[in-house]
Amino acid sequence: MSFFVDPLGLLFFGAILYIVSAYFNFAKSLIYTLAAAILSSFMVGGLALYLDWYRWIIPGLVDLKGSYIMFDQGLTGITKEAFPVWIVVMFLSLYPFWFALGYEAAKKYNLPMKYRRVLLPERQLILLVHCTLGFIEIVYAIFIKQRLTVLRWDKLKL
Repeated sequence: MSFFVDPLGLLFFGAILYIVSAYFNFAKSLIYTLAAAILSSFMVGGLALYLDWYRWIIPGLVDLKGSYIMFDQGLTGITKEAFPVWIVVMFLSLYPFWFALGYEAAKKYNLPMKYRRVLLPERQLILLVHCTLGFIEIVYAIFIKQRLTVLRWDKLKL
């Protein structure tokens, strides 16, 4: 099943890499490094599972051969013996395609951020400044002075 689920994961990670790199303005070298790390982890992991280099183990629940995870998991009925090696090589060689497809799809359908200036009327601006200063005073009293002073509303001039 991993050969059938990995392409979706690669599409997802390719799209996420583009979105994050565009938002944080990553350098091209960092994008290439992250793409190589993602692709190599998928390819080495898939190859290692296919060759049974390690088992899929969840203590107390599951102890399965790696090739069983790659093909069957009780759903397809495909075994490692019935699956030709050239198809495995083809699936693994398509991993960069799936990753690039996700990256390019995110690039094509990415919506740019729109900034809009919001102008507040004078009274709302004064209220906003007053509330902000009050909040800062309360935070200062709680975290810095460790005590609150009692505000006398009857002495407050409006």
